[in-house]
Amino acid sequence: MPAWRARCAALLALLAAAPAALAHQASDAYLRAAADDKGQLVFQADVALRDLDVALALDADADGRLSWGEVRRREAEIADHVAAHLQLEPARCALQRDAAQPLALDRKADGVYAVLHFTSDCAAASAPSLAYGLFRDIDPTHRGLLQVLGPDGQPIARLRSLAPGGAPVRLARAPNTGSGAAGVPDPTAEQARSAPGARPAEEPAALAVANVRSIPDLSAADAPASSGARPADEAPTGGFFGEGLHHILIGADHVLFLICLLLPLALGRDAQGGVARGRALWLPLVALVTAFTVAHSITLGLAAWRVLAVPPSVIEPLIALTIAIAAADNLWPVLGRRRVLAAFAFGLIHGFGFAGPLIELDLPPLTMAGALLLFNLGVEAGQLMVVALAVLVLAPLRGRPAAQGWMRGGSIAAGLLALVWLGERLLDVKVLPV
Repeated sequence: MPAWRARCAALLALLAAAPAALAHQASDAYLRAAADDKGQLVFQADVALRDLDVALALDADADGRLSWGEVRRREAEIADHVAAHLQLEPARCALQRDAAQPLALDRKADGVYAVLHFTSDCAAASAPSLAYGLFRDIDPTHRGLLQVLGPDGQPIARLRSLAPGGAPVRLARAPNTGSGAAGVPDPTAEQARSAPGARPAEEPAALAVANVRSIPDLSAADAPASSGARPADEAPTGGFFGEGLHHILIGADHVLFLICLLLPLALGRDAQGGVARGRALWLPLVALVTAFTVAHSITLGLAAWRVLAVPPSVIEPLIALTIAIAAADNLWPVLGRRRVLAAFAFGLIHGFGFAGPLIELDLPPLTMAGALLLFNLGVEAGQLMVVALAVLVLAPLRGRPAAQGWMRGGSIAAGLLALVWLGERLLDVKVLPV
């Protein structure tokens, strides 16, 4: 390979590997704020054990698995760490661990979460402000999904996606009606023992609860239903657009697949490898993006409504495989005009990867419809940003002899990265810091 091609390939390899600095699995915490039967603010935080392990090194024996004993022994430290990063104003509203409700574990679609309950000395009706700082120094892409619930367990404010270190948000008024905890689950000990996925503090210490190096083999249908009241159909859903946008932009594997898919066209090559210009360039580009969009919208909806569930242990390796196939087709074209069909087929796979946050919120049908629309629009906005940026960055090379070297170098780098991800997800090992 000529020297200029080698330099191009090396540069594009660095660009393709750059997403490795981001987590391919979104890091979310689920937060609920409401009022108890005395009108005091109460709080529930569901936090992924994989994130807590990074922050607090819970895996004491470093065997790559968290046991219930390892988690239980650090219960107080876990609760203190979470409370310290959920700052309420005024200061008298500080959260304290609810001693009546010990830490429990909840299996969600993307792993096992610690379920923590907090109380405060602050009246919920005073609408204090919350400053969210969980995992600020570890994962700046982390988000806390906040629901503020009224006395009947129904949302009284739009879903809020909180970035660590972002501006404080005011918790909407949640007046007390004397009807018990307002939407924040307050199960008895017997309910906690029988709830699917939740493990009470008396659970045997030898029980392994999660593999913190990978996603557990859990389907979306296995995720437990919310133990609080279901939100009303008219609950506001405006925060889902931002969450969809965030989800696509931090998804290194989704972004890398999209770039691999569009790379030949962005560099001005048609399905036969010739130079494409004008309509011959833009029409296939639009067709690819449209096919991918329609396909992942279908499976996103099916997964979010729990009509069809595929476990992450299947979806995550398949997503890595789609990247490898797209990269290989750039090097040895075999799909040709069938590339649009391939984009549709691969989009069906990627759609399941987008559905995690919607599955866990367990929204009723009408609310889910609005949430799906806004979430999907956010995903599409992020997707268009990626496409536009790729096309603009590669525009100077379009149709030039150097374009072939860039395409080969970028595709090789992307394919190798995808194969590493595939091996990690199949063999349950960790090689890259993602």
